[in-house]
Amino acid sequence: MPKQHYHQQLSTLIDNALLHLYSQVAISRRFVPTAKRNTLLCQYLKPKIKQPQYKAIKGGCCK
Repeated sequence: MPKQHYHQQLSTLIDNALLHLYSQVAISRRFVPTAKRNTLLCQYLKPKIKQPQYKAIKGGCCK
């Protein structure tokens, strides 16, 4: 897999994770502390690790 494709997948995953986090924080009427934000990100990212399309990201950058 080319390095550019790896970075594109990683960028897309990070963008989607942040959009998910921001939408969850916006839904909440109260302040969301850092620990809760980390939990929200982990809950979003853990299922993504198991998807085959993100296999390259899990293994790190290609050489």
